[in-house]
Amino acid sequence: MFEWIRPRFMLVLIATLGACTKPEDPSDRTARETQRNLELSQVRLDPARCPGGGDGMLYVALGDLVMRVPNFSAPGLRGPVYSGAEKLPRPPMPDAPEGCKQHPARAQVLHLSLLVAQSPDHIAAPLRAIGVYRSDGRAHMQEVNEGAFDRARARSDCMTSPSGLTICGRREEGLRVATGMQVAGGNVAGGPRWVAACGFGSGSILVDDCTVYYRLRKHMLVKYLFNQQQVSLERMFELDPAIRDWLNSLVVENYPWPGPSMSKQTSSKER
Repeated sequence: MFEWIRPRFMLVLIATLGACTKPEDPSDRTARETQRNLELSQVRLDPARCPGGGDGMLYVALGDLVMRVPNFSAPGLRGPVYSGAEKLPRPPMPDAPEGCKQHPARAQVLHLSLLVAQSPDHIAAPLRAIGVYRSDGRAHMQEVNEGAFDRARARSDCMTSPSGLTICGRREEGLRVATGMQVAGGNVAGGPRWVAACGFGSGSILVDDCTVYYRLRKHMLVKYLFNQQQVSLERMFELDPAIRDWLNSLVVENYPWPGPSMSKQTSSKER
């Protein structure tokens, strides 16, 4: 006789439990996601756990481009894992700890600022930030900066320094901080043109804050920031070739990926 009560009781119980469940605070969810992203951005490598004891270096794969840097762990060392990771070759030893030579850590971006900060006399020490990015598309921000420079050079009064750097725009003095807009560009032998956008395109309205973008090699974009209060446009232009040499020296040429990508292996099995 009580069979008809059971379904109603269960519905009431479920509704009561649902009402008692406190909705998640958006700030708690944001904090949890931030902490998770922070943990994912770090690579904690104990070289002693690498096959053969490792070589004391940290290996990071931007797509199939592998970079080798001194081993260090820092928040924000790498950006989100490369979105096309499933298309990449399998590492030589997938079971080795991530970051070993035999199992490079996968990343979309490798932030090098804290590594540079460990050496006050580093060639990139004048920079506020520097990172290298994996990109399979156009070097969009490089094109934006170059377009701004070409337009400014065509319509503004520009000056060219003895080193070949052309600077267009002005710094407006007299305030607590200099304002205005400047763009500077010059050719670098054997590589993409160097263009710095100052006072725009870098998230700042201050003309002393400058951003440089360029594609250094296939699939590898470089972005760095500097401030004209610490280093002049002319000096930064002069330092850039050495920075390019340093970044190229971090690349492991012809990394021995052992076989076809994981997606190709999967498709071949499906056949």
